[in-house]
Amino acid sequence: MMCLGSVVFCASFQMVIPNMPDYIESLGGGRFKGYHISLFALMALISRPFSGILTDRIGRIPVLMFGAGISFAAGLGYLFAFSYWMVLFIRFLHGMSTGFTPTGATAYTGDLAPSSRRGIAMGIVGMSNNLGMAIGPILGGYIFNQWGYDWIWIVSSAIGILALLIFKTLPETAENTHRFKMSSLKIKLKDFYEPKVYGPFIVVFAASFAFGAFLTIASEHSKLLSIKNLGVAFTIMTVSSIFTRLYVAHLSDIYGRVWVLRISLTLLALTIYLTSLVTETWQYLTIVGIWGLCQGAGSPTLFAWTTDKADEKYMGRAYATVFIGLETGIILGGALTGICQNLTPNIMPVYWFTSIVVAASAVFVWLTKIDFSKKDYKSRKALDNA
Repeated sequence: MMCLGSVVFCASFQMVIPNMPDYIESLGGGRFKGYHISLFALMALISRPFSGILTDRIGRIPVLMFGAGISFAAGLGYLFAFSYWMVLFIRFLHGMSTGFTPTGATAYTGDLAPSSRRGIAMGIVGMSNNLGMAIGPILGGYIFNQWGYDWIWIVSSAIGILALLIFKTLPETAENTHRFKMSSLKIKLKDFYEPKVYGPFIVVFAASFAFGAFLTIASEHSKLLSIKNLGVAFTIMTVSSIFTRLYVAHLSDIYGRVWVLRISLTLLALTIYLTSLVTETWQYLTIVGIWGLCQGAGSPTLFAWTTDKADEKYMGRAYATVFIGLETGIILGGALTGICQNLTPNIMPVYWFTSIVVAASAVFVWLTKIDFSKKDYKSRKALDNA
């Protein structure tokens, strides 16, 4: 049920993205349309420390439900917004949804997964997220082509409340939790960062920088290639990532997270550079699919690596730390793209710079010590079975 809820939740917030730039432009905010991803990610970033400590203090389920409730409310907000400033403000608040629900979902998965199957467990959850993120954009594009903007917001809101109801049926897995009080939100500087997961933090920042750039530029690139449904590229990327999530995540259980990340990040950097060279629609959609394969290989591996390195007492804080890296990457990747769109009609420099950022993270992982071997996997599997 948690995976089903994740599918529905991700479809809810993702379905508004492809047509959002044109909607902001239609309200007179063309100069600011490139920043809707960065604003969304900024609020998610602000929310991470709070979702991390609340996941540990009041439990996984309330955090899951709160994020879904924000998606429900944001959909209604878009429906009644009458200026681009209102839409951008609601986009900012909407980011709280992904600041909470994914943190709760990852911690929930970490509670249930044995160490020898942690990678594949994260892969299953990631596959659920990607399925929702694949359904959402193409559904949003279809709804817009048939009925216009208002029905995108209505359906997004309805799907958000459905996700909340699904999460409500789940049993709590966190121990020693208490009811929410305002004092539960009290945080210290150390709650913003778990030092044991600095490696996953660095890698997820680079991968998310690339994803933020893609989320911001994909609609514009699609229009340049005369692709009518602006959600197609988003859907191809997310669908393709599903094919690598489970298999590669299982390989990370056997051969270690570091080896998988070395290969996936190297290929991702090369793929992003090649995206700048395409001139035909089929070339663009093919390379986007390969980009998705690389993203799918790295994402569950990163969260399994986080679980491996984190202290069990501060698991929520560890996930929040990695998600802070994720949101920071999306913010900066989206902001860079927005600046480039305002400075020049040429979108190719976005891909060049993004490729360099990912390549730098690949170098970091190649210099990182191997975490465990196939022999270690057999020992852990025997221990889990015992």
